This record gives sequence, C-alpha cells and structure tokens, in this order.
Amino acid sequence: MNDVQTGTQELSERVEDRGDEGTTARPGTSTDCPACEARGKPVKPVTLEALVAPGALARVGRREGWRFCPSPACEVAYFNAETGQRVVKSEVSVRIGAKESAPPHPVCY
Repeated sequence: MNDVQTGTQELSERVEDRGDEGTTARPGTSTDCPACEARGKPVKPVTLEALVAPGALARVGRREGWRFCPSPACEVAYFNAETGQRVVKSEVSVRIGAKESAPPHPVCY
C-alpha cells in the first residue's frame, strides 16, 4: 500500500469511529435514547435552559452531555446517557414539532 492509500484508509477509519455530530461517545455511554433507542442529537446547554420548564431544569443540574430524542413515539425529549437523567415532553415549555401528531404542528424546533 502506498502513502496515499494508507492516509486515505486511516482517514476513513477515523471518520467511521466518529459519533453523531462529530462527537464520540465515551466508554459506557451511548448516543441512543434509553427509552426507544433512537439516535439522539446533541443539544447545547442554552437549548435546555431555554426550553425545559423551570422545575425540571432545577433537577437537571449538569447542562453538558444532553441529547434530543427525535422519535415521535417516544415521551423522552432530552436525555443524558452519562447521568441517566431524562426530560420528558411534558417538562418542556413548548410543543416539540417532531414529536407532535395533533395539529398545530410547529414548523421549526
């Protein structure tokens, strides 16, 4: 194998090892929702602070490492695989369009 092929193969292996949104889950953690196993999408702390109801937000504590569960059938809105915590739809202060089956359907979330 020549240098170009070796470099290409190494790059390909590194890309395959990356998790959702370019983050890699640490050993013992998962990027999948613990309730439905859908692939969670990383969310920034500001998202939790803006959308999670105050009572649930107080319970959340640590703001890093949270993910959004996009499955419409799942009651979990956000989860943290490292801590095991979950925030369900009823603890979010706005309707989550991707999880709603009844109108009105918010266009963006």
